[in-house]
Amino acid sequence: FDRVSQKPKHGGSETSLGTWGKWDGPDDNKYVVMKFENGLNCWNGPNRSGTVKLRCGESNQLISAAEPNRCEYLFEFITPAVCEPPPSGAGQAAESHDEL
Repeated sequence: FDRVSQKPKHGGSETSLGTWGKWDGPDDNKYVVMKFENGLNCWNGPNRSGTVKLRCGESNQLISAAEPNRCEYLFEFITPAVCEPPPSGAGQAAESHDEL
């Protein structure tokens, strides 16, 4: 993920919403928010920018896209890459036994 762009449905050129900037999540897990900066300049406004919020999911999938502020885009993306591993011992039988 080195850039974010908007692609028209019916042809035409892509619009840059930003290139990779930094990880910007909370201190305890900064790798759940991606910041993209310095996209194409909005007419009479700032350069476009994007924020991608990552959530745990079974596959890689964009689940929402919004423009909460002028020329600032927000995306929600699910991916197994941010899922926490199960606790140690999860899924094992309550009592362990040796096979013969």
